[in-house]
Amino acid sequence: MNDGNLRTFFSLYPRKVDELITETEKHGDPIFAAKNIGISDLWAKDLLAFDDPTADINLEYDILAAKERLLQAKEKGLSNRPHHAKALFTEALALHASPTEATAAQPWYDRAYFDALRVKDPKFDAKWIEAHEAAVDSLRLEAWRRAVEGVDEPQVYKGQFQYQKDPFTGETKLVALKKRSDTMLLTLLKRYDDAFQDKIHTETTHTIDLQASRALTQISTEDLQVLQRYIDAPQLPDPDIIDVEVKEEDVDSGSD
Repeated sequence: MNDGNLRTFFSLYPRKVDELITETEKHGDPIFAAKNIGISDLWAKDLLAFDDPTADINLEYDILAAKERLLQAKEKGLSNRPHHAKALFTEALALHASPTEATAAQPWYDRAYFDALRVKDPKFDAKWIEAHEAAVDSLRLEAWRRAVEGVDEPQVYKGQFQYQKDPFTGETKLVALKKRSDTMLLTLLKRYDDAFQDKIHTETTHTIDLQASRALTQISTEDLQVLQRYIDAPQLPDPDIIDVEVKEEDVDSGSD
């Protein structure tokens, strides 16, 4: 514990004390709250560990009272943690479309927790789907921008960025040209226009069917009889029994 840290904290950032307590009430984690409001987590740790009843003499602030308020906020926030964690998860999922990134947005639960919650909580599942779709929509908009509008690409000459002076303002600006992505444009066209869809799958299937038809015409009559017997045979639990049924001697006896 460092009393000097606490004295600095209370004297320089008195408003941060209330922010720390308010943030802690959301989830019951003073350390995570400190990071969220932009202060060192050491201040939260020192405040929780503070136990000097004489330290507040002749001071304008009451460290012990602040500690008690923080402890109460911690207890209250524990019951709010699941709700707050879900909110942080879906908020991050709407930005990244990645459950891994969304899980990292909060420090209390792992990916398995949210996967299980999705199964048993239809409302959370609906929010998951909605957040994912929002992220995908953002990706679609970015793809459209890169394909149609283009992005500014700085011009480099001999390893150096190129600059030019604006003749009207005299301001020096980086030289950049709009660059569009033909690959992204083709990807969008394939998604929204069937005329741009690849035909490889259909042609491959047709070729395989044609090869199979030719192969069947080359099978002997005896082999076809064996094949037909195998197809007509009832389903047996042990595949080894099927092997016995199609032995060569059985084929010979069947052809007599």
